[in-house]
Amino acid sequence: MTGVSAAARIRRIENAVMPDPTLGILTGTRPLASRMATLDVPGVSVAVIAEGAVAWTHGWGLRAASAADAITETTLFQAASISKPVTAVAVMRLVQEGRLDLDEDVNAYLRSWRVPANGTWQPRITVRQLLGHTAGTTVHSFAGYPHDHQRPSLRQVLNGERPASSAPVRVDTLPGLQFRYSSGGICIVQQVVMDVTGQPFPGLMRELVLRPLGMEHSTFEQPLPRSLRAGAAIGHRYRGAQVETGWHVYPEMAAAGLWTTPADLALLALELQQVQAGRTGRVLSKESVEAMLTPQARGPMGIGFRVVGQGDRWRFSHGGGNAGYGSRLLAYVEQGIGAVVMTNADMGSVLVGEVLRAIAREYNWPWRKEEETLEDEEEEDIDYLELSRPTARMDHGDWAGHVGEYVVGEDYLIRMSYDADFVLNAPGQPALVLTPTSNTVFYAEAIDLEVTFQRDAGGRTTGLVLRQSDLDVTARKVG
Repeated sequence: MTGVSAAARIRRIENAVMPDPTLGILTGTRPLASRMATLDVPGVSVAVIAEGAVAWTHGWGLRAASAADAITETTLFQAASISKPVTAVAVMRLVQEGRLDLDEDVNAYLRSWRVPANGTWQPRITVRQLLGHTAGTTVHSFAGYPHDHQRPSLRQVLNGERPASSAPVRVDTLPGLQFRYSSGGICIVQQVVMDVTGQPFPGLMRELVLRPLGMEHSTFEQPLPRSLRAGAAIGHRYRGAQVETGWHVYPEMAAAGLWTTPADLALLALELQQVQAGRTGRVLSKESVEAMLTPQARGPMGIGFRVVGQGDRWRFSHGGGNAGYGSRLLAYVEQGIGAVVMTNADMGSVLVGEVLRAIAREYNWPWRKEEETLEDEEEEDIDYLELSRPTARMDHGDWAGHVGEYVVGEDYLIRMSYDADFVLNAPGQPALVLTPTSNTVFYAEAIDLEVTFQRDAGGRTTGLVLRQSDLDVTARKVG
């Protein structure tokens, strides 16, 4: 459809958004206005990338359900967790300048706060792990604070101290072993870059990312400056109720604090696409882009972005959902196509996918049915009971067969050894002391890790299973 006007494309998209067909609730297409009314979404803003440039931007609806102000291309929205990949771009700038190493223990950089030890065991985690959500850190997400509530400092957030409403950020699973989404871990990244540079986070982000990319309608300032509030979309909860005080304030800036527009976020996506295509970037080097777009071994994340697909389906994305806002950025790596959709309602997270499907159909994106649901997987917060575990007395013959090397996948090597204690040695981590509860089951109290050794019919140890948070990871014995 070369030569089709942006106005014609916008009309087709707004007349035929596509509810998720895998849910089996709605079939076919619906007018955007109808879906906005059904889902109680007052406003939607979109930027579309085509042929390596921002093809068009457009807004529908209202800045607030109770007002007459229309959404425009400069209306500000809370980007929520899309703040994370923007933070990752700043981190890569610091890496390029030699001020950060992605694989160094973050405690080597932290000055005003440190990753706490678990008893006598001091976890070692890296910026790469934190940005890829494999560091084993806690706190899935943050609720924010109404304007008229007392707000915590970042240190209070990290420590879970009042007035913070969230739990302390801790390492409670073995770093590098598994993917688990952690906004708390991104707060550690925020503290790292502030300690390394000695600068407040909003100013640092403006210097390293926003200004060089021309993101003129973006800021990490929390709370939002008064001069910008008249142009910000009001957040709305389920069933259309307005967020108290209009929106929440997020001191967890790196994880959830960005105010921006779809057009500005499209400039960020274009930076990655253009550098990958061989053009000189305004912020990132080719090496940095390749690192960001390389999935880590334990999950779907590169550095900051979710990265999936290959060839013409290779794409990067991230969603966001603060109180009263839902958004998503999705772009294909090598084709100069993509889109950003932002809304001012909780149920906007549903509408975002419907709009993206309509854009994909209109522009004939490389699309497959299994890709039609685009939301990141969310994990439920589960409270676990602390149970006492029995210990067992063991003779040398009971544990000797467990000593050796085990591999998870192809590259995560675990060593079991015995000196004064039976210990587990994971990549880049201090030794974890294991307490036996039987001849084959051991427990590491420092991070609530259960290790079960597997034996064949002849009694030889052949592998092990690591269990944390009801997730089992299997390793085979290789030496």
